[in-house]
Amino acid sequence: LESTKARIALDAFLTKPDERKKNQGVILETLGLLPETSAQKTPGLSEWMAIAKILASRNQNPANFNASLSSWRTANPDHPANIYLTTVANMPDDTGEFPQSIAVLLPESGPFLDVAKAIKAGFLAAHSRHNSSSGGKPTLHFYDTEKGKVAELYQQAVKEGAKLVVGPLNKDNIQSLANAITLTVPVLALNHVPNLSKPYLYQFALSPIDDVAEITQKAALDGHKNAVLLVPNNEQGKRISSYFIEDWQALNGIILKKQTYDPTKTDFSSAIKNLLGIDESDSRAKNVQQTSPTAPNAPHKRGDVDALFLSAYGKEGRMINSQLVQAGGLPVYALPTVYSGLPDSVSDTPLNGITFCDTPWLFNGAYNGELSMTALRDIWNQFPSSYIRLVAMGIDAYHLAGRLATLSATPYSGATGNLSLASGNRIKRNLVCAKFAMGQPELIGFTHSPSEGDYSGTGKLGGVTPAAMQ
Repeated sequence: LESTKARIALDAFLTKPDERKKNQGVILETLGLLPETSAQKTPGLSEWMAIAKILASRNQNPANFNASLSSWRTANPDHPANIYLTTVANMPDDTGEFPQSIAVLLPESGPFLDVAKAIKAGFLAAHSRHNSSSGGKPTLHFYDTEKGKVAELYQQAVKEGAKLVVGPLNKDNIQSLANAITLTVPVLALNHVPNLSKPYLYQFALSPIDDVAEITQKAALDGHKNAVLLVPNNEQGKRISSYFIEDWQALNGIILKKQTYDPTKTDFSSAIKNLLGIDESDSRAKNVQQTSPTAPNAPHKRGDVDALFLSAYGKEGRMINSQLVQAGGLPVYALPTVYSGLPDSVSDTPLNGITFCDTPWLFNGAYNGELSMTALRDIWNQFPSSYIRLVAMGIDAYHLAGRLATLSATPYSGATGNLSLASGNRIKRNLVCAKFAMGQPELIGFTHSPSEGDYSGTGKLGGVTPAAMQ
């Protein structure tokens, strides 16, 4: 908030129009992530906060956005933010109509039952609050994927009038459906099968592909190039490391070394020393000490590393980060698995300094839809913290039902991220980044920032510089 106040004070002294628009873009983006109460004690900030919240909600309800934008402009004709608003166009009212009948293919038993329950809870919460000017509330029909072949269930749903099929959840079922038949109505699958592309098949998942893409983008924006990678020694770690290496190299970064660790252990010092070259430094120090007893002999980490990428869950992440600090410390960029999804300043103090990118729904101010985490507390409280993000996924799955046809042109600001359509009809998530301080994640911003683009209504935003992410 203080840096935003400083930018507002600076604004009137900027003489170049492009610099002023960029500065205002950062102001508005930052305020859009903060609670509205932040503006109450600062004179003149409420108008900035109001337009920031309007812009942040632009993809949630285009009709409301257009009306709110017009009202703000009318009420504040002389406000300096009108300079930035010259780049802002009305959103098209037509974001696509919800189908009249939606079939949902989810398991009602078996190993994926709990995951399905969490997604279904979010989906039904969104359906119960459906309020669309583009048509009535769709009817929902549920089919148990544990009680029949998925292709046959799909055909049954279509025969019974479904205009969209949501699911299946299991990757094998998605592949089986794609192989078995020609799709005649769209399918929004709730997982991602690599290298699978088929007409009418959309894939939406909380995929580590997006998690890795977002955190490497953030590290690159922060100016890092030479990184090391620490992942668990399991199949998941192998997949994650391949994503990191591919994405970091695409950003002209270098992975100097990859190290695995045993997630069942509590002492990760050996893996950390090996990763950071401390073992070699220790050996050299001992050799020097033998030949020159008065020479300094403290081991130190390698000096060519400027960032560390980490894949870990909260328990391991806390221990690893504490041991990293003891080893000399490095900027740590972690996958969102390091955060439980619920703030816990006592337990998460060992995570201080870690940057991660995660689901906007988890943070006050980052998600501006009516189905906020606070509003749905009674729903997500039924599930373990590891399932909270799946409730957000269910919310987005429902809203995507009315936006698949327009998603390529107009991304959607969802609970799980800013959603857009990537190649092969994979739905890509742009996440919000945060950094742990005093045991709490503090918001930084989205990796792809409106402050460097425009609100032209196309949903296509420009690039972002490191300054916009500070």
